[in-house]
Amino acid sequence: MLTPLIFFMSVALSQFNLKPSEGDLALSTGLISGDYSRLIPKSKTPPGAYLDSGTTTEHFRVKKKRRRISQTLEIKRQSKLKLVKFLDELKRSNYADSMDRCGRQTKMVMCGAHVVSKIPFHRCNIRFCPMCGGRRAARYVKKYLPHTAEFAGLNVTYKPCLLTLTQPKIKGERKRFARRRILDSFKKLQKRKFFNEYFAGGIWACEITESETGNHSHLHIFIFRRKFIDAKLLKSEWAKVSPGAKNLNIKLIDDLQNGLSETIKYISKPIPAENLTLESVSQILELKGLRMIDTFGEFRNFCRANKVDADDADDQGAEALEPGAEHVFVVGECCPHPGCEKPLYECVMTDVEEIEFYRRRERLAENQIRDKLQEKIL
Repeated sequence: MLTPLIFFMSVALSQFNLKPSEGDLALSTGLISGDYSRLIPKSKTPPGAYLDSGTTTEHFRVKKKRRRISQTLEIKRQSKLKLVKFLDELKRSNYADSMDRCGRQTKMVMCGAHVVSKIPFHRCNIRFCPMCGGRRAARYVKKYLPHTAEFAGLNVTYKPCLLTLTQPKIKGERKRFARRRILDSFKKLQKRKFFNEYFAGGIWACEITESETGNHSHLHIFIFRRKFIDAKLLKSEWAKVSPGAKNLNIKLIDDLQNGLSETIKYISKPIPAENLTLESVSQILELKGLRMIDTFGEFRNFCRANKVDADDADDQGAEALEPGAEHVFVVGECCPHPGCEKPLYECVMTDVEEIEFYRRRERLAENQIRDKLQEKIL
């Protein structure tokens, strides 16, 4: 027998004649309250889930909540401040001073509604700087994307995939040794006969995460597959060269740029401030001069023939322009966004002012969306 609360919710949904996804929107605006997931059979999906188009109410996929721009900027800022503090304690004043000034002031070109260009007054270009990570990743995407597209065009039967390899943690192992261990295992995997039969090389990026039980190494690989391979076979072969390894994941990708960005982003992710310690920063400094991204296999030979190198190193003193900033926007010209004809203007913001600027924009956008939803439902 339905409880009064569920009965009320059932009547409300039928009264408004809402689809399940619209009912979820009604929940988000506060017009209907309660456990909406209980109205959907065979599902334990919480409010906030959404239906895929063409599926029934019995098949849900939880939508991953995207981080807001202001939240991302605040995470980067807090991480940078803590890194500067630890670098001072480790007597690395050259890194600390340069990173402290990095991104502190930014020239922004905007129309009031859209930001079309952001150029910081200073970039430290240190490899583990959270403020420079996005620029570094974009530089690699810009460098490799034309060559991955050309390689895929020359070999139309090759399918680009994303492959993730992991290894078990060893307590007390330092980051540089965790990196060496997983790369040595990956080299052994490449030497096995089956590997060249199924794969034609690609790009790997090494990520090392830290927890209380030790450093956990991952290889995120953009790889060209020659022909279909059973994941069970790949997993068993990986376990032979990497004892104790149990997890791996491989999936096809449709868009080369998205797949390449998905691989490279792991070398530029900012480390949350709460995970930083003096010891972890000391271990990060030990990675100086070691490659965290590189090509391999047939694709490596293709890149060498075209004189492309990963060039994975700190590049302090390099040009501070953002990738894609070849076009210089002129103050007074119309905003390039479709349908917007407002004139562009320049302003200079500190890192704190920039975060507050995006927070105000996000609150304004939320209010506009809420008003539209209420009008639609009522």
